[in-house]
Amino acid sequence: MGVVLFKTPACSRDKHVTQMIQWSATTDRGTTCRLLCLWLLLHLTSSCEIYVDGHNGIDSPSCGSLNSPCKTITNNVKSLSLCLSSGEYEVRDTIPSQMQWTGAGEPPVVRCIGVVRSDCRHDSKHLLKWENVTIRDCFVNWTASCLDVQITSSSLIDTHIYDSVSYISSFHRLTIPKGIEKIDQLIISHSHLHRTHIILLTSDGPLRFDGNIINASRIYIFSESRETSGNRSILIADNSLHPNSFLYFSITSHARVITIVDLINNTDVLFESIVEPISPDASSVYIEWDLLEGDEELVDLNPIRLNLLENRMFDFGWVCHRSPGVPHINLTRNKITSINMSWTDALEHPRLNSSLITFDDNEVWTLKVVADNGEGRVRGHIMLFVFQQNLIHEIFLHSPYLSHSAVDFRHNTIGNVVLSKSSIEGDEDYNDIFTKNLLGFVIFWYTYPSFQNNTNTLHMFNNEFFVIELLVSFPSNRFPAQIVLKDNIWYNAFKPTQDATGLRVTSFMCDVHLINSTFQNYSGGAINIYSERSSVVIDSVSVSECKGGISISSDISNIHISNSNISRNSDRSEGGLSLYGSHNNVTIHNCMLFDNESPHGSAIASSMKMSHIDMKGMIVRAQKAIEHKITDYSTVVIYGSHEAVNNSMTCGEERYMDVSESTDSLMWSCRPCDNGMYIIGRGMMREDKTSKTDCKPCSSGAECQFGLTPQAKGRYWCGVTDREELQCLLCPSDYCKKESHDWHNSCLGNREGVLCGTCAANYTLGFFTSSCLPTSECKSQWMALFCIIPIFYFIILVLLPIGDGSIWKSTSYFIQTVPLLIGQGQRDQVISILASIFLNPSATTGLFRGVCIGQVDYVEMQMLSLYIPLATLFVLSLACVFLYIYQKVQERYTIYNQGYSTLIMMESADNNGIEEESRENSTGERRTLMSRCTAGLITAFLLIYGGLVSTCLKLLFCVELESSGWVLYNAGNISCDQPWRIPLIVLSGLFLIPSPLALLFLRYKLKGTQTKVGRDVLTVIDGCYREQTKYWEAVYMIPTVIRRYNSVRSATVMRSLLVISLAIHLQFSPFVTSRGHMLETICLLCLCGLTLLNGQVEDTDERYYIIIQSGLLQAPTTFHLNKIKTADTQITDAL
Repeated sequence: MGVVLFKTPACSRDKHVTQMIQWSATTDRGTTCRLLCLWLLLHLTSSCEIYVDGHNGIDSPSCGSLNSPCKTITNNVKSLSLCLSSGEYEVRDTIPSQMQWTGAGEPPVVRCIGVVRSDCRHDSKHLLKWENVTIRDCFVNWTASCLDVQITSSSLIDTHIYDSVSYISSFHRLTIPKGIEKIDQLIISHSHLHRTHIILLTSDGPLRFDGNIINASRIYIFSESRETSGNRSILIADNSLHPNSFLYFSITSHARVITIVDLINNTDVLFESIVEPISPDASSVYIEWDLLEGDEELVDLNPIRLNLLENRMFDFGWVCHRSPGVPHINLTRNKITSINMSWTDALEHPRLNSSLITFDDNEVWTLKVVADNGEGRVRGHIMLFVFQQNLIHEIFLHSPYLSHSAVDFRHNTIGNVVLSKSSIEGDEDYNDIFTKNLLGFVIFWYTYPSFQNNTNTLHMFNNEFFVIELLVSFPSNRFPAQIVLKDNIWYNAFKPTQDATGLRVTSFMCDVHLINSTFQNYSGGAINIYSERSSVVIDSVSVSECKGGISISSDISNIHISNSNISRNSDRSEGGLSLYGSHNNVTIHNCMLFDNESPHGSAIASSMKMSHIDMKGMIVRAQKAIEHKITDYSTVVIYGSHEAVNNSMTCGEERYMDVSESTDSLMWSCRPCDNGMYIIGRGMMREDKTSKTDCKPCSSGAECQFGLTPQAKGRYWCGVTDREELQCLLCPSDYCKKESHDWHNSCLGNREGVLCGTCAANYTLGFFTSSCLPTSECKSQWMALFCIIPIFYFIILVLLPIGDGSIWKSTSYFIQTVPLLIGQGQRDQVISILASIFLNPSATTGLFRGVCIGQVDYVEMQMLSLYIPLATLFVLSLACVFLYIYQKVQERYTIYNQGYSTLIMMESADNNGIEEESRENSTGERRTLMSRCTAGLITAFLLIYGGLVSTCLKLLFCVELESSGWVLYNAGNISCDQPWRIPLIVLSGLFLIPSPLALLFLRYKLKGTQTKVGRDVLTVIDGCYREQTKYWEAVYMIPTVIRRYNSVRSATVMRSLLVISLAIHLQFSPFVTSRGHMLETICLLCLCGLTLLNGQVEDTDERYYIIIQSGLLQAPTTFHLNKIKTADTQITDAL
């Protein structure tokens, strides 16, 4: 009942359009726009034959016009062009082939009752066009009469569209009856497909599937070309893929028809990154291509091109069946989780150009490619794979038997690469190339059992690898193939659970060139090469920190290793370089093998039979430490014919060189010395000349054990003589370690050098400590205090009453002798304990560190220590001289002014003054200034005599070292030929040594004197001694010199001297008073006790030793303090 409302002839429409264009030329821009809109409306109305409006009641016989649309879609209008208004429509049997929405309200919805079909036979163009409509719940049985299918801006929901004459007999295969017409042009654009299945058969025309939303739908498009030449285009672009969607395109074509397939900007809405696992609901896109059955015509151009651009999806598949060759493929800027591509059964087409497969700037998790151009052996037909700037987790590229292919990888980051192919193409432009890639696990299998006349090449330059495994076999080649690996880096940044080998090569009739590459940190060895009838060239290679360096097992091969560094590798069976096999020619030139380790042949181990090894210009260094319990200490071991020229080898410390060589064997070893023997330095060979090939007996002061560094005994320092022998000397006090130690590591307290006599860098000598102090802690302000101390001493000595000299003599003797008996470190601890007791009883953990004033050496330090006593003497001497001159000037002045008579009177007055002075002394009256000055001068000299002697002896005491000559014992860096020693020797010879005799002579001259000054001097010298022992001061001075000299010699000598001193003291009892005798006895007993303990320190807990020392020091100190208190009481009473 459909009625044709309005049908405008084509010529009439064209006339209207021409008129509108002419009008627009004479109007303004706004009018032009309105006219264009009007023209579009006219064009829309002219394309509709029937108008249907589902919102108005019942159809009238004359319905179908724009003003009187139909209410339903009846059968008599289904073959016409319909314009539908908003609403819902139901169809039975047949669905209209042309439907569109007028644009007012919501898009119309068409529902199907039962199975329907689409019929385009009544249209001259056989057009099926659905635009802006919604088709729901339809099962459309397609007919072949629709040759031009356009579904645009529509929604297909729960709809099935399929060809009535085709069905899928198996997955992805179509059975098509012969003689069936196919769709010439298929366009599905900007539509929404929801739970929809589409199966269509197309032919040569354009196929466009773009801008669609595909949700839980399955699309099968089978395209079979009927033409024998020309081009065809398939566009799949801008589609949005939702879960459970599947796109399948099957393309069959004639060999001369060039088919271009473009997949552009298709996106899965669930896609976030390429990382697996893929969701079970993920969408997939799958494309197949096949050659028409029976079409085997020779062609010049590849018939199919595939372009994948900027897609984001989970799964893509491509299969190419019978074809003249591999298609051209371009994948650019895609992000796809899984790509599976394969082409097989390629025919032999001698004139067909090479195929180019390009991957550029893609991100792919898994790429699997199976490429086979079948029986094609023509050299001009090659599959070329080009990968550039891709990020791929894993690649599987398989080129089966007799295929011709080449690969070019540049600037890619790939986790795993598995490449299997039957040959490496040898043309200059088609070598396999890997350049500037970052690759993880790489496995290459190359096998090609046919004859070739060229040299095939694999180039791998400037790459970073984790693991590579190469299996290459060319048993029938007339010339060996070549693998060139140059400027690459192997680094194991992971910690795999099983051993990993950096490079593993198995080659047969294939030359391997490894050049300028590095290997590091491989737990399964760096390089393992198995070769037969091949050449192996290793040049400028660095292998380090691996469990096994380079291992080569070969037969009937040439091996050349040069300019390489193989260092710090270790393994149970092989260290640096291991060689196995037979009938080989080996050259090893100009290589360095440092610190490799293995039980046998740590640097080079060769067991090649019937082979010749040429070794030249090698530099080998063996390390000292060996972790293996069972070892023969061999470094280089070669069995078989060999030639070794101009080689060098260095053993580890304390290892001697052992060379064993015959015509069929060579062994270089670095062996440790036996017990009681040692070697200083290391054995070595320089340009085939050996040195340090034996050990020497252990020297005194050291202990030598098998394989260990010689140990210096406690408190000993060891050095090396010019004959490279150990010389061990007793170390200065607290300069060296107390326990056994390595002979070259003796020093304590930041010291170093000969006899530990110098301070380390940024350290300097200090006062009150034997350790060196940081220069950052030094303060120059201490110099000001040192400068004024002599003034205080001067005042004290001048004001000090003479009294009982036994107190200060015994005390000073004790204080000066204690430092000779205990080390400086023990002194520091004692001072700290005493300071904590008297100053802060709760502070028991602080240690006295000493003080420093700046950077000074030992001589400067000793000169500074002499400053205070010498300055005190100088000040006192200057005062005495000044007083003496003053008295003489005063006397002459009196003589000149009063004459001789006055002088007689003055002499009478002096005699009376002497008698009065004698009476004053007897009555305890004050002494004169001259008397005080002179007595203070003598007292100061007696007090500092021991210190002066000690300092002079320290500066004069030298020991002889064979390596350094005579040096100061306490400063081994200072030689004994210094010019300052001459005046010091003169001073000691003229003043210090004769001092005891001079003291006896002075006492003799002053004996019986009646002057106040003379009596005070005698009181200082022998006032505290009994009449029978007035000479005892000289006895005091002589042992002082002896003790100072022997303090650097032996604790036993010091102990003997003190015991003798105690015995003599007890025998002669030189002091007048019993308390003086008691104090001296206590001091001597304490000093003997210190010497006894000093000999037992090594067998006694040091903490208890320090406590006992503190007690022995406190005993005389307490007695002395009591005496001082008594003396103060006497002075107070006297005043």
